[in-house]
Order: sequence, then structure tokens, then C-alpha cells
Amino acid sequence: MIEYLYLIGGLILLIQGSDWLLEGAASLAKKFNIHKLIIGLTIVAFGTSLPELFVSIVGSTTGGTNIVLGNLFGSNIANILLILGITALIMPFPLHHNTIWKEIPFSFLTFVVVLLLSHKAIFGMQNMLTQIDGIILLLLFVLFIYYAADLIRERHEERVEAKEEIELAEPKFKNMYMVLGSLIVGVIALYSGGRMTVDSVIVIAANLGISQYFISATVLAIGTSLPELFVSIRAAFRKEIDLAVGNIIGSNIFNTLFVLGIATIIKPIQTPNTLMIDIIIMMAATLMLFLFMFIGKKNMLKRWQGVIFILSYISYIGYLIFR
Repeated sequence: MIEYLYLIGGLILLIQGSDWLLEGAASLAKKFNIHKLIIGLTIVAFGTSLPELFVSIVGSTTGGTNIVLGNLFGSNIANILLILGITALIMPFPLHHNTIWKEIPFSFLTFVVVLLLSHKAIFGMQNMLTQIDGIILLLLFVLFIYYAADLIRERHEERVEAKEEIELAEPKFKNMYMVLGSLIVGVIALYSGGRMTVDSVIVIAANLGISQYFISATVLAIGTSLPELFVSIRAAFRKEIDLAVGNIIGSNIFNTLFVLGIATIIKPIQTPNTLMIDIIIMMAATLMLFLFMFIGKKNMLKRWQGVIFILSYISYIGYLIFR
């Protein structure tokens, strides 16, 4: 009973934390006239990736490589298939041009890099993510941050050329201390709620005798993806579409480059051959998201596509059970 109460408490923190973080991020975007996509790709994506970061650091220091790999790749798959699927099912939404042609391809490229680095047997070497590989991932992460900063400049120039007026909607927090406070408290609440949720779910699932990798790729992955789910759904309801999608794509990039890079630098990770299937599924989900933008009404993620995403995720869980 204590574990279930702990789980409920964690979920409450996740819901409230996502609200604080979203309000702070939206206020920051409006205050500095920054496009919400940038906020989703950076501040919100990092904040909602904190549970994955914490789990990966603990897993690396304790030798739980199955926890690190299962959590990260399971979270990425859940972000696209489950979270975007649920969000589209609730409210179909359009994707920004930059998201379709820049963020999604960049995310796909990071998965290709991880596939090559983690499966060196293709080149006659041992399948392992070394510390050098971790440095490569972090360098790519720095490139992503540079790209995000360049996107801010590009968006600003577009606004100037189009003589676009500043939105009439006033930010909820006008005082900068309130904005920063909302962001910080939101991140802390998400971090605490994520940890409470994960800890309780691990204990509950472990008592059922489920394998460590399966727990990490399913229960743990969904648990650490709850911040992305709550932020995306709330953003969709509030018409903050760029924030909803940027949060998902940015979070996957953070998980793949920053979180996995840090975990690998802490301790090299030996990768099983079966991991290739999970990475390919992750790549296929990203490619499917890209192709969906050209079916029917362009640049729009539709409700029926959300259903396909959810069914695909259920099939992935079935595959894990079979494996």
C-alpha cells in the first residue's frame, strides 16, 4: 500500500511540475519574443529528461547497463509512439516547418550514429559504447545546442522580415524572478515526481518477477516519460503546439546525446545484439512521423495517425514480452 501511495504522490508531482514548467517556459518565450519551439527543444526538453538522466547515472555507477539502455531507448520509443500518439488522439495538431525538415532529421541522424557506435561488430569490433563514444555523443549534443541558438536567430530574422507583431497574449509571469522560480520549481517537482514514480513502479514490478531489461524498457521508460506526456498534453490543450512537439523531439535528442553520453563516460557500456532491434524500431518510429506529414493534410499529425502510433507501441511491448 505504501508503494502505491508513493506512486500516486509521484504522479501528482509530475502533473503539477509540468504545469509550473510549462507556464514558466511559455512566459519566458513571450517575454523575450522567442519561438516556443526553441523553449521546447532546450529548457523543457532538458527538464523533462532529468528522470532519465538520474536513472542513467545511477545505473552506470552501479553497473546496471540493462537499466540504462532499456530506460533510454524505451523512453525514446515511448515519446514518439505513445506520447505523440496520445496527444494526437486527444487533439490533432500541425508541425512547424523547422520541426519536419530539421529537428526530426537531426533526431534520426543521432539514432543512426548510436546504432553504428553501439554495434561495432559490423566493423569486426566488440559491441560496446566506450568513453570515446560518449565524448562523440556530447560533441554532437554541443552541435545541437549551437543549432538551437542558430534557430533562435533565424526565427528572429523571419519575424523582422515579415514585420510580425508580438503576440497580444500577456505572459502569466511578468517578473523574471517569478519566471525563473516557476522553471526551477517545475524541474524540481518533475525530478522528484519522476524518481518517486520510478522507485515505486520498480518495486511493484520486481515483486512480480519481471526481468530487469523488460522493466526498464517498459515500466521504467513510461515512468520517466510521464513528464513529457503531461507537458505535451497540457501544451496541446493550451494550443502551445510548438512546445508540445519540440518537447518530444528535443527530449529524444537530449536522451540520446547528452544522457547516454554522460552515462557512457562514467562507465563504458557493453551493448547486446538485441539492442539493434530497439534502435531500428526507434528509427522507424521517427521516420514514420516524418512520412505522416505528407499524407493527407500536409504538416498535420492526425488522429488516425495517433492511433497507429499507439497500436505500434502496443506491438513493441508485445515484441519485448516475446523476446
